[in-house]
Amino acid sequence: MNQDNIFLNYEGDNWFKRNISSIVNISKNDFILDIIRLYNIVPKNVLEIGASNGFRLNELHNLYGSKCTAVEPSELAIKDGKERYPHIEFHKNLASELPFDNNIKFDMIIMNFVFHWISREKLFKTIFEIDRVLSDKGILIIGDFMPDSPVKVNYHHVKDEQMWTFKQDYAKLFTSSNFYTLVGYVSGHHETKKLDPDVDSMSRISVSLLRKNYDAYPEMKFNIEK
Repeated sequence: MNQDNIFLNYEGDNWFKRNISSIVNISKNDFILDIIRLYNIVPKNVLEIGASNGFRLNELHNLYGSKCTAVEPSELAIKDGKERYPHIEFHKNLASELPFDNNIKFDMIIMNFVFHWISREKLFKTIFEIDRVLSDKGILIIGDFMPDSPVKVNYHHVKDEQMWTFKQDYAKLFTSSNFYTLVGYVSGHHETKKLDPDVDSMSRISVSLLRKNYDAYPEMKFNIEK
């Protein structure tokens, strides 16, 4: 079983049970919400992929009146979220299989600490799916580990299957296309959740705010003499 399906089938639920107590008040120290406030962005229609029970989306709804949609592999997280936040629309799916038609677009997509769990076989399918449902001129926010160079680490919470976390700069996968621009960036410490210029490579996390723009190609004109 690949690790995407492991999360869909049972590890998503296990993660939620391990972390539910720590995410209740996480909005007080959340880099995603901080960078949205910093750039004065008012999202109208937000999708969070790997949204857990929707705690962050609920903050955006309360702050800006945003329409909020959550994609999450954990049945337990979705059940909890529907009870707490009935104004959020939940879908049990993987990031590589978003359940939306091509005509459904979001002006903001959040992907926080999800990319490093995605199997490498599904990585570019996931990127395609995100781009497919993000509107032109929309905002993509990626939070994840940011080591000095790409590395994979054994995921110790699953004992009976081989699983990895893949740590790298995922924003570069989008900006290399030329139609995603890095607008803002913050980095900090994974354990303390604080900004820290001296954090070691393996504990460094980052949040990158990107803007999509299909018109990012300037026209090159040639003077052709006859």
